[in-house]
Amino acid sequence: MPFDEAQDQEDRLRVVLNLPLGNVNQAKAIADIIAYIKEIRTRPETGVTGFTYSSMSPSVFRGVWCDQAGNWITDNIVLCYLDFNSSGDQELTSWQEIAALKNAVRQAYAKYGSNQDEIWLVSHQVRRQLGPELHSDNNPTS
Repeated sequence: MPFDEAQDQEDRLRVVLNLPLGNVNQAKAIADIIAYIKEIRTRPETGVTGFTYSSMSPSVFRGVWCDQAGNWITDNIVLCYLDFNSSGDQELTSWQEIAALKNAVRQAYAKYGSNQDEIWLVSHQVRRQLGPELHSDNNPTS
């Protein structure tokens, strides 16, 4: 089948969260954040149908940053990423959902006494390549 850009790709807005994991309270915050992300999926306008996050035990990522005194600080980090719809009217909804996600992350850490100076959330456009199994004309069940 020849390549058809309209059918073979979909544009998404990928959000990546770096979630500090330094103690039990931060692990509880991350559990709340994951529950919040699962709830986002119930709102079809976001287009979020799943997400990925790294292991909490053991944490496999480290974040390194410089504090105000110039000292290097190392944190255990859980990486989490999810993709939102980024086309048409859904793009505005996605930006609103992303702002709400950042706020939910901030609140989850605060709930467990672990206020964060910064919530490291980045977003960027991605183009997902679809395989023929995902095309409606090749899938009799859709």
